Amino acid sequence: MKESKEDEKQIGIIEVTSHTPDDFVDFTEEEEKKVVRKIDMYVLPVMCLVFFAQYLDKQSLAYAVIVGLREDLHLNGPQYSWCTSGFYLAQMASQIVYMYLLSKFPTKIVTGICVIIWAAVCMCLAAPATFAGFITVRVFLGFFEGCVSPAFVIVTSSYYKKSEHGLRTAAWISCNAITQVLATYLFYGLAKGENNLSMAVWRVGFLVCGAFTLVVGLLFYFMVPLSPKEAWFLTERERIIAVHRLLAEADRGERKSWDWDQAKECLTDWIAWSSFLFGLITTMCSCPIGFSTIIINGFGYDKFKTMEYSSPSGAVQFVMIWIGVAMIKIAPRQRCIIICLLILVPLAGNIMLKHQEIDRQQPILPRLLARRRGVRAVVELHRRPNVYGRHHRGHCAVDYHDCGHATV
Repeated sequence: MKESKEDEKQIGIIEVTSHTPDDFVDFTEEEEKKVVRKIDMYVLPVMCLVFFAQYLDKQSLAYAVIVGLREDLHLNGPQYSWCTSGFYLAQMASQIVYMYLLSKFPTKIVTGICVIIWAAVCMCLAAPATFAGFITVRVFLGFFEGCVSPAFVIVTSSYYKKSEHGLRTAAWISCNAITQVLATYLFYGLAKGENNLSMAVWRVGFLVCGAFTLVVGLLFYFMVPLSPKEAWFLTERERIIAVHRLLAEADRGERKSWDWDQAKECLTDWIAWSSFLFGLITTMCSCPIGFSTIIINGFGYDKFKTMEYSSPSGAVQFVMIWIGVAMIKIAPRQRCIIICLLILVPLAGNIMLKHQEIDRQQPILPRLLARRRGVRAVVELHRRPNVYGRHHRGHCAVDYHDCGHATV
């Protein structure tokens, strides 16, 4: 485990200020596990909360539209569609901006500030009285939420070895599924108490979502360390272990410079382009889900039944994500086959939606299946070990998420 000063200088990725490799030359597996457990206890839960808040603010429109937003703002079909598309177009445009900012400034500062700003923007969604005002706020929301995916790729790489990425990535991605369940009942509860509210249900919903995100943003900013060597929850020896256990993987840690070589390499790398194309194709299966509440409502259900029937799809997402992770653990060399198998589930759901009769009795099963979150988790696990370099990996992540935004 010992590294010379010259080796560390050549690696040039993790800057150890107050500690050198000679301060610590060896550590046990048990000590390393203890460090990882502490990181899991203090960093990972906050990441999960941020991802939960991101999807909560993003998905809240789907519930707001059936509790009065469409009527209050006099939205027609194309206008509602643009409220969704405008968000994702802004998020797509923001990705390159954030890749640059994240290479120049500490990840936790950029991310924390963006989360706090988007929390305020989310609360501003309660204010507009016209389509123009509402879509303007949605565009800003999409832009500031765009920092999360590239930032979390970097944070995960800064604290964990490649072999540890799987469970951690699945943990924060699966928070999207949990949000799907809990957000439904947030708006359900608000709608039930509508007579006791001084403003429209959807306005209160946006205020609640924004307030929650604000708390999460402050937690992220103050709890997540700038880097492992500055982790406040680790002892001095544990900080050294946290740094040195990553030195063997030379693309770890914070780098405060933009690497044009890796950016150019990404543009000629088939893995990056395959990530883009795969994300584009798989996201096509999920496009109708942005209008899922309207679709279910169109089967003749009232707003309460619509929300009840929206909730189970989140549980299906959660299960599929962890099934995918378990399959990877069992057959780590068969990731492409596993991805293809998982794709069959949302594909079947979309085929069923295509041929669904307009009938009150059975619109739910297709919606439960028409999700790709399990696929996304496995794609993340497939891509990361095959991409070397912090910026190269970040660009590939941006490619994959951008194509999803473009498709929606």
